[in-house]
Amino acid sequence: MDVPLSADVLDVALHPAPETHLLAAGLISGKVQLVDYAALVQRTAQRDAGAAESDDEAAGSSAAGGSDSSDDDDDTSARGSSSAPRRRKLYAKQWATRPSAKSCRGVAFAHDGAHVWAVSKDGGIAQLDTESGKVVRSWRGHHAAPSRILPISASLLATGDDDGVVALWDPRKPTTSIASSSTAPANPGDVSREAGAVRVYTHHFDWITELLYMTHLEQRREKKKTKEELEKEARRDERKQRKREKRGWTQKEDPEAESSAQAGRERLVVTSGDGTLSVIDPRAGAAAVEVSEDQEDELLSVASVKGGSKLVVGTQLGMLSLWAPSRGLLDHVDRIPGHPASVDAICALDADTVLTGSSDGLVRVVQVLPHKLLGVVADHGGLPVERITRKERWVVSIGHGPEARFTDVGPLLEPDSDEDEEQSGEESDSDSDEEADAGPGLVGDLSGDLSMRSASRKADEADHDAAEAEEDVDTTDSEPQDDDSSAEEQERALPPKKRAKMQLLSRTQHKGKTEDDDFFDGF
Repeated sequence: MDVPLSADVLDVALHPAPETHLLAAGLISGKVQLVDYAALVQRTAQRDAGAAESDDEAAGSSAAGGSDSSDDDDDTSARGSSSAPRRRKLYAKQWATRPSAKSCRGVAFAHDGAHVWAVSKDGGIAQLDTESGKVVRSWRGHHAAPSRILPISASLLATGDDDGVVALWDPRKPTTSIASSSTAPANPGDVSREAGAVRVYTHHFDWITELLYMTHLEQRREKKKTKEELEKEARRDERKQRKREKRGWTQKEDPEAESSAQAGRERLVVTSGDGTLSVIDPRAGAAAVEVSEDQEDELLSVASVKGGSKLVVGTQLGMLSLWAPSRGLLDHVDRIPGHPASVDAICALDADTVLTGSSDGLVRVVQVLPHKLLGVVADHGGLPVERITRKERWVVSIGHGPEARFTDVGPLLEPDSDEDEEQSGEESDSDSDEEADAGPGLVGDLSGDLSMRSASRKADEADHDAAEAEEDVDTTDSEPQDDDSSAEEQERALPPKKRAKMQLLSRTQHKGKTEDDDFFDGF
């Protein structure tokens, strides 16, 4: 479903509360618009609740109700379109506020959802009330145009701009706007400090493309120490212990021990157009930054998978680079080829799967380790996909257009029930075998759907060869049928959830056929 807005969308954010269904959109006109999509969620829930009942009644009503349905269609066509009931909108626009005359380049909800943060091209940062849309406070914090904003906690806000400056703010403290100037200062960090930033980082020299906050980033594995190194470390610990005893410190009273015990591994991961990835410790000083080597390619997006043990980064050349924090973040450890265009947006779907938005207009589902394309879930008609965000079963993506596209990935996330497995018969058994080969969880479900989708797209080749193979090895008395009729019977025999998955993944198969074939060839 597409939600039309008043201007081209540059960024979107979803309300963090599970029971609140609000979408905030930053527009090129400078407005921040809030949309309520609770009606869409409610209708989807009602549809899912009635899906089982309708499927049970389908067999009994098909014979008796077939003529009735045709009569109803005739009556509807006779009445004409003027008497047809109007479809109820599944969204409602709440308010629209323009905190700046320049374009709004980023929006994000606060952790409690009470406020919406927005950054504008003129360097302004604004805090808006979610209920009324009024501007609570605003200030100009960047000399260059901000590109990203990320609320980390109630007391910490991160922003990045086109000059590569990353600034940390404390929303509880008063801030002052920087003085407007036609020329950039020699040290942008000094200007941001005058504006009230808690800390400023200037290790990047090109625009900040993505900010990702991780509550726990795996520590780099140390090399196995030799016997001499272990003895040296033991002697050093003994000297520290003697100093503690002389000063009268206990283990709990030792400030160093207490700080090290409380220290976690919260990190801010930053990607930049200068081709480097950096990791920032917000609690430490400005020197606590780890910067990767130059990747000779623009890093455009980043997402965390495998429980935070791996990072997937999208690049300008269409490669997905894989990073392992346990091996250090100086360089990537693997690459996933196949995207025909740049990967501008990445969103994690589950621990093993990501959604990628490419400049060819397609939103793909990609499995990581082992690497595999699992399907296409949305198509923006060739317009580049700029941002992707997800909340539960809803994925919102935007392109170069005045709309936000909602995609329901609930059928992909829900596991198949035992009843559906029993009703599917032999088809379910074959799908289970495919899922076992592909792996557990979502990967197995999507792999089964992708195999059916590929078979329907290549009916003249793959299905024909499979039919000949079955004719040779099958022990049953059934004879091979025509490819088209066999595919239709297989689709009708699928349980409701699997049929919904197949329809979702095959929605954009025609437009993305060439790109998907190139993606498979890349592997």
